[in-house]
Amino acid sequence: LAEGEESFLVRLSHPSPPTSLLEPTSTRVRLRDNEVAGGLEKGFAPLLSGAVLGLTQQSDGALIVLTNGAVRPLRLSPDGVIEPGYASGASNVAAVLLADGADRLVFTTTNRYARTNGLARLLLDGRPDTSFRASAGADGYILTLLESTGHGLLVGGSFTRFNGQSRRSLARLLEDGEVETDFDARLAGGTASVYALARQPDDRILIGGQFSGV
Repeated sequence: LAEGEESFLVRLSHPSPPTSLLEPTSTRVRLRDNEVAGGLEKGFAPLLSGAVLGLTQQSDGALIVLTNGAVRPLRLSPDGVIEPGYASGASNVAAVLLADGADRLVFTTTNRYARTNGLARLLLDGRPDTSFRASAGADGYILTLLESTGHGLLVGGSFTRFNGQSRRSLARLLEDGEVETDFDARLAGGTASVYALARQPDDRILIGGQFSGV
């Protein structure tokens, strides 16, 4: 049966002797399943202030959430309870978040002009990862992040330089946050921008944005 409210008919017939049937020999059964696909999970009701600007999920089911009512990212357990003290050292966090394969949180940072142009990383326990050196970031906007299997971190947006190196709206970073020198997509188009990144099962990368060629 599909989830939701469903009904089916049960009919009894052909009893084995000496058994006999009395009326009624049929009835309709109605099932009401409150766990409707796409419905609200009643046990999940986190107490958040403000609108949600970004979120990502870690491997244990915990959610990292950024709202406009908090000064730092919040870590929610799978049942929606806020973990106190998480990311207390994080600051200037923008809305682009990514939990990598090691459950470290990569996020964009803002400067005084409100550009999402830098990157920072938190360790699993929420402490700043001082080995990650991408704070110089882009000379424009960072709009999307994607972990590239075995190849570091892909960064897309609208920029011409990243960490001081020429990169047109797409860069790939090494484990320590430095720009990978062998990767330069060279997007074509007058105002090339990358808005979305996705990885196919064969590890090839899909790029969505405004450009005329690669």
